[in-house]
Amino acid sequence: MTARTARRKKPPVPTAHVGYQPADPLAHRRRDSYHVVTDQAVALGPLARDPGQSLCGLAGPWPDAPDGLFAPLVTCPACRALASTHRVTVTGSS
Repeated sequence: MTARTARRKKPPVPTAHVGYQPADPLAHRRRDSYHVVTDQAVALGPLARDPGQSLCGLAGPWPDAPDGLFAPLVTCPACRALASTHRVTVTGSS
């Protein structure tokens, strides 16, 4: 007799996009920054992020990024680290 192995479905890969946060001198942000904004709910170990929230924990709103020749890159170090650790696919970035 042969044993049948049950194939387990892989969990869906969470997706996200790049969100723009403009500079704000009153909030001590001197530079524009780009964050990873989730498209659906994402579990990051003990943390959970809702859709439209950045991986580092900032809530929107996320205005449109300024037009440029290339797609924006994620500049938030916390978002980049969490995206690579938890294998979040970022769409719309180069």
